[in-house]
Amino acid sequence: MIDSAVAILHDGTTIQVAVQGDGPALLVPARLDQYAPEEAETMRQWGGDPDLGPNLVNGLSRSNRVIAADYEGHRMAHPAPDTLTPENVAADFLAIADYEALQDFDDFAASIPRDLPKLVFAGADDRIDYGQRWGDVQVKIGESLATHKDALIESGWDVEVLPGLDHLGAMQSSVVLPILTGWLPKVGWVK
Repeated sequence: MIDSAVAILHDGTTIQVAVQGDGPALLVPARLDQYAPEEAETMRQWGGDPDLGPNLVNGLSRSNRVIAADYEGHRMAHPAPDTLTPENVAADFLAIADYEALQDFDDFAASIPRDLPKLVFAGADDRIDYGQRWGDVQVKIGESLATHKDALIESGWDVEVLPGLDHLGAMQSSVVLPILTGWLPKVGWVK
């Protein structure tokens, strides 16, 4: 059963929130609504997974309380270019999660305990070329992760560099869900 709620974000806009499952909470910023068949097919042709959100929520809610909201879709419909800062995105996620005890939490002043479970994964071939319109910026996610893998592990991260996968390939629910459902029990974050 999916419960629903509404969260008020930093700019006063509201976003639908879905809650499913029982156990330790996970915040999943993903779209749950089905795409139109034509849109879904276009996404597949480009290597995207139109079922990523529903598959993650359904798979993870077997052992966790999943709090899901389509933050990306919301921001596409309600841009906030002048106020979309890391602090405000964090505040928005806290509003979505509705953890009232954390509303005054200062994440910048907090030290992260070494034993806090941390996971990062990316495709080894994950590189995004933004082109001339954005100054020919290249974001080499897979290469950077591989380069810093040992240092991340040393500082307490679990790191997975996924061979042969690019950005979209590593974002497929068939890739993400097994990683998360394997890692969450390992760190004790399941019911």
